[in-house]
Amino acid sequence: MTDTHGVQSDVSLCMVTSFAVQEKGLGAHIRSALAENLRNRRVSQLIIVSETAPDVLLAAAPELSHPKVSIRHSETRPTFGHLADALSQALSTKTVPLGAIMNADISFRTEADAERLIALSTELEAGTRSVALCLTRHDLVRGEPKITLRTQLDLPNSMSADAWFFAQPLELKQAPFYSLGQMFCDQFFNFDLISHGFEVFNPCLDCQIIHHEPELKELSYYAAETQTDRAQEAIKRHWRESVRHGAGHYFGIAHCEASALRRGYRPAPQIISEKGTRILAVYPGGLTPEHLRESIFHLQSAAERQGHDLYVISSDEACLREAREQLDGGTYNRTYVVDVQSPSRLVAALLEGREKHYTNAIIISGTTRPDVFDTQSFSNIVAVISEQATPGNPPVDLGQPVPARDSEEQYRLIQLHEPSESVVRVLTQAITGGAKLVVHWARDYTTLRNRATPAAQDPAT
Repeated sequence: MTDTHGVQSDVSLCMVTSFAVQEKGLGAHIRSALAENLRNRRVSQLIIVSETAPDVLLAAAPELSHPKVSIRHSETRPTFGHLADALSQALSTKTVPLGAIMNADISFRTEADAERLIALSTELEAGTRSVALCLTRHDLVRGEPKITLRTQLDLPNSMSADAWFFAQPLELKQAPFYSLGQMFCDQFFNFDLISHGFEVFNPCLDCQIIHHEPELKELSYYAAETQTDRAQEAIKRHWRESVRHGAGHYFGIAHCEASALRRGYRPAPQIISEKGTRILAVYPGGLTPEHLRESIFHLQSAAERQGHDLYVISSDEACLREAREQLDGGTYNRTYVVDVQSPSRLVAALLEGREKHYTNAIIISGTTRPDVFDTQSFSNIVAVISEQATPGNPPVDLGQPVPARDSEEQYRLIQLHEPSESVVRVLTQAITGGAKLVVHWARDYTTLRNRATPAAQDPAT
């Protein structure tokens, strides 16, 4: 008997986690997550590795006497190495098809989320390479799940993860020294998995895990935590022992949907480095599906020719849904669909230089009307973007450097009304030439594509 996701009704996973009893006892958020995981019929085993003595754990949380739970004592704070060993031992018995390493304050949102993950893992493991799935957490905001961990640009933080899933025992040449909950542990572990030949995917958009800590921490909290002595020592050690001998940079694992992975989409790890180059294509919404498909097709061609990452960005749900439905086995694997709350704030932050990890080219692509953006913040930065001259905005020679207001920097503006091959050529030249801003303001991509023939009419501008 199977469920709606094709998972046998008796198939479940083993979860490994770690926590300790503090002076005030076991936190309410950990007990809340523990209760959810014990109720979930798709979790058959819960292994807790802890430096706290078992009798103290049981006294602090009597629910740990549940038959699903087994406790393993560690003389020191457990590392990912300890957790990987416990997980590998459980998987080697072949009583469960999937094992998880998860933060203690995390649970699946529903049993259906666990079922989707088990079904996906089973399907991906049928391939020839080792696959690991990780998940970025959702927080409950006014009762609704939301990914709240975001970068200074308001992009989802793809370096953050709270759970990892494996169908095979882990074989790591070097035991990880870092622990669950330690700053940078997620990016360390993802790096180490990739270095050991794993393909790592993050289907957190439709396989959701919930963070049970009630207080949402601001970006400033994590920024401060990264600067502590302990965090800095950890990243220096990991860099010295692993990163500098490998890729020389860390990775983000793009947020995606399990359904896209099942269609063959295989997003490459995102390069977190000053050497990385990104095309950020910002879509304001209100586009036809045909317009969006044509636009993304041209931009993928430009990105793939030069080896750039392509971020398809929007705050419009319909635009995001259409873009994600296009992801499949034929998609350039450095294409990522990303949601933001405000496209105008993203562009403003980029032009202000808040992003240090990448060389970015920003492409505003969509309708011919710039006022679909938040004009109060957007027009102050690139007010020269317009179909025609307006008071205070004289005509500009597009393609030439244009001074930005209140800044010595210059942003290159390019307005394209060319056949499709010229679109790709001009975009590629602009991006490789260091263009800060590329304005791709075209109304009808079908017209652009057909303009190469004499019978085609010029697009409206």
